Amino acid sequence: NLREYLWKLSGIDQGMAHTFASYNRRNKETGIALDLAVKWSGGEDKKWLLLLGNVGTGKTHLARASAFAIIGRNEMCHYTTAAEISTQARTGIGNGSVNEYVQFIKTVKYLILMIWVGNTPQITLKACFMRL
Repeated sequence: NLREYLWKLSGIDQGMAHTFASYNRRNKETGIALDLAVKWSGGEDKKWLLLLGNVGTGKTHLARASAFAIIGRNEMCHYTTAAEISTQARTGIGNGSVNEYVQFIKTVKYLILMIWVGNTPQITLKACFMRL
């Protein structure tokens, strides 16, 4: 089944899907984030959605709602975190598989990247993004 395959590639548990309608606009900034996520997941001509912020700001909800909208159109997306990219890069450099991960990320039409402020090794991330 195509949808099941797309959910598997997305990196998000299908049972954890959220919608934009259930997102809580707590302030002006979260409202702007919601509007941009809706626009992007509707087919905005940008490859990445970067969600950056502190814990509890709604990043995961917007990521899941975006994936739900994209997969609903039978299109591929992938959700990852800066920490996961950093881990994959460190592991891949050691065993030679970093290129496989970078190639996978490059093939994703819609990449949802979440960064928690203050917990990501910047040097490793910078090196990985330079390859993308």
